[in-house]
Amino acid sequence: MAAVLKYFRSKRETQLAEIARAVEDVRMMKASEDQMYSKEEVDSIIDACADEVKTRSDEELERMLMQVGLYLQQVYQQAEGNDVAITVDPATLDDAKAIEKIKNTNFDAPVLLGKKKGLQSLTNKAIDGKLITKVNTLEKDKSSLQDRLNKLSQQLRETLKEKTELEEKLETRPAPTSAPSAGDGEAKRLQSQLTAARAQIKELKESLDDRLSASKQFQSLKAMLTKKNAQLKELRSQVGQSGSARIAIED
Repeated sequence: MAAVLKYFRSKRETQLAEIARAVEDVRMMKASEDQMYSKEEVDSIIDACADEVKTRSDEELERMLMQVGLYLQQVYQQAEGNDVAITVDPATLDDAKAIEKIKNTNFDAPVLLGKKKGLQSLTNKAIDGKLITKVNTLEKDKSSLQDRLNKLSQQLRETLKEKTELEEKLETRPAPTSAPSAGDGEAKRLQSQLTAARAQIKELKESLDDRLSASKQFQSLKAMLTKKNAQLKELRSQVGQSGSARIAIED
C-alpha cells in the first residue's frame, strides 16, 4: 500500500505543477505588465484560467479514479484466488480520523518484520473459515473412500480364499470308479457331492469375475483417495503456515 500511496502523491505533485504551468501560460498569452485591463478583460483572463484548470483537473482526476479501480481489482482478484473474502464499507472512506491517520503515517519507515501479531490474526480470520472447512470435508471424503477400498479388498480376498479351498478339496477327493452294486449308493452320493462342489466353484468363479470386473471402480477409488491425500497435504501445509503468513497489500 505504501508504494501505491507514494505513487498517487507523486501524481498529485505532478498535477499541481501542470496547473501552475497552465495558469502561467494563460497569463503570458493574455496579460501584460504594461497594459491596463478593464473589468471585462480581467474576468475573461480569470475565466480562461479557470477553464484550463478545470479541464486538466477533470482529466487527471478521472485517470486517477480509473487507476484506483484497477488497483482494487487486482487486490480483489488476488484475494479471491486465495479464498480470502474482503469487504469494505464505503462509509468509512469519509472517516476524518482514519484519513488523518493515513495522512500522518510514515510510509518511509522500515517494516518491522518481528511484529506480526496483527497480520497473523488477520490471516487466521481470513483462512480459518473456508480452508478449515475444506480440510474437514476432505478428511471425511478420505475416510469414506478408505472404508470402501478396505471392504472391496476384503471381499476379493475372501472370494479367492474360498475358491482356492474348494479347488483343493476337489483335487484330494478320489475320482468315482466302477464299484459293486452294493456300493452304487455311495458312488452316487460322492458323484452328487462332486457335482455340487463343481457348481459351487462355478458360482464362485462368476462371483470372482464380478468382483474383478469392479476393478475399474477399485482403481478409481484408489485414484480418488490419492488425490484427496494430496489435497489434504497441501491444505494442511497452508494451515501450518498460516501462523507466519502475512496478508498485506505489497508494493
